[in-house]
Amino acid sequence: MFYPGDTVILVLPINKTDGTDPNVTTSPTVSILNAHTNAVVQINGQAAVPMSLVSGTFRVYTYPWFTGGVADGTYLAIVNYASDGITVQGRLLDTIVL
Repeated sequence: MFYPGDTVILVLPINKTDGTDPNVTTSPTVSILNAHTNAVVQINGQAAVPMSLVSGTFRVYTYPWFTGGVADGTYLAIVNYASDGITVQGRLLDTIVL
C-alpha cells in the first residue's frame, strides 16, 4: 500500500521468449485511471506519459508516478506500446492502492 505523496515506481519489462532483445517500435506510454470512476488522472497535465528505458537492460522501462495531490483510492496503470510488430493497447501494468 502507498500513501498520497509517495512515488510509485511502475516497471514494464518487454520480453521475448527466446531471450533476445525485442524490437520496440513505439516506446511505452502509461496512463493512470481511477478504478472506481474510470477517469484518467492527469500526470503533469497529460493523460499519458512516456516511460523511460533503463540503461543497460533488454527493454525494461520505468515511470515514477508521484502521487502528491491524488486522493485515496484504487488506481490502474495502463500501458500502450508496439514491439516486434505487435501493438499493445490498454494492457494493465499495475494496480495501485493509496
